[in-house]
Amino acid sequence: MYLLPAKRAKYPRAFKWDDNMMHHFPKDFTLPVCPLLTMWTYWVCGDEIAKYPPFRILIASELEDVKTKRTLSSLRFVMLEIESRVLAQGAWVNNPSPRDAAEMLERLLSHVVNHLDEYLNTFSYHWTVSRACKAGLSRRGLEYLAARDPNWVDGDDAALVAVKKNFLHVLQWLNECYPDRTSWGNRQARCFMNIAAEKGHFEILQWLHTNRNEGCTTFALNIAASKGNLPMVQWLHQNRNEKCTKQAMDDAAENGHLAVVEWLHRNRSEGCSEIAMDVSAANGHLDVLRFLHENRREGCTSAALTMAATRGHLEVVKWLCTNRTEGQPATALCAAAESGHLAVTEYLYEVVRGRQRRSESTIRKAARSAMEAGHAAVAEQLEQKLKRQRLE
Repeated sequence: MYLLPAKRAKYPRAFKWDDNMMHHFPKDFTLPVCPLLTMWTYWVCGDEIAKYPPFRILIASELEDVKTKRTLSSLRFVMLEIESRVLAQGAWVNNPSPRDAAEMLERLLSHVVNHLDEYLNTFSYHWTVSRACKAGLSRRGLEYLAARDPNWVDGDDAALVAVKKNFLHVLQWLNECYPDRTSWGNRQARCFMNIAAEKGHFEILQWLHTNRNEGCTTFALNIAASKGNLPMVQWLHQNRNEKCTKQAMDDAAENGHLAVVEWLHRNRSEGCSEIAMDVSAANGHLDVLRFLHENRREGCTSAALTMAATRGHLEVVKWLCTNRTEGQPATALCAAAESGHLAVTEYLYEVVRGRQRRSESTIRKAARSAMEAGHAAVAEQLEQKLKRQRLE
């Protein structure tokens, strides 16, 4: 039994079919309330249609008319899939109230409701297997379309899109049934394992490792470290031989992933570069900065202090001035003033004054930079400090 309101119809029409015949019922046709999945009726049609409580209900908003059993069979295929999802989640309800039914269905089947039109369109002849793969249609749907068009082609991007969108079941189906019609990329172009690592699709990464032989490059471990995905970093370390580069620790430090930095330090030999401390300082990751200072020998450059001052990371600026010698406080002072960071400017003023005998020109330059950048309060504060300094 199906409920199929026609497009632009003012009232729904009820149909049933058997023995290649389809029967139309009048609007006031009623059936006994079915205890199973009555909620589907309430949710899709609302309270006013509760008198149409068939076991399966389908809204076909894109259909002008339904005249052939072939068309209805396609719709039935869709509803069977929806029904199987409901039953798999234990949605077996005895006469729920409309409100309870709506809440339960919203929780269990919101994805079905939101994409029902997409399912219906999928089974039209405007769809292809390749397009269905890219849309993440279920395996049953893919099999249906492939059976309808056994000579389908144009699958070059199907697996690529499946990797990007995390459609593992699509990859499995393509690999099992049509591996020769599918483009699987390579290490030089469209490397699927690299893409999976970049997207954070761990399960797909593992599946590609087990079922395909295209492999990956150092980019996979580098990008996993950059994104702070420690489980993926550890798995790649244990299962792949492509290794990584210094960029792995550099990028992990830049993004503040201390756990990844620590793990790479203890388990990998590539190390890092001066960039690691520079970018961790620039982004205000003091914990990472301290770890690198205490455990690594690469050090940093003067850019660490300048960038930290430019971005207003006061605690990082204090730590660098106390623990490192690479920075140039005068340059950092001008950078902080130009960026309008008053607290950092005041701290660096004291540092510059304590370290430079002739600090007046530096302070005047910083005040001018602040004024030109529109930070009048910072410029005024420096001018006042400069006046008091002259009186001392």
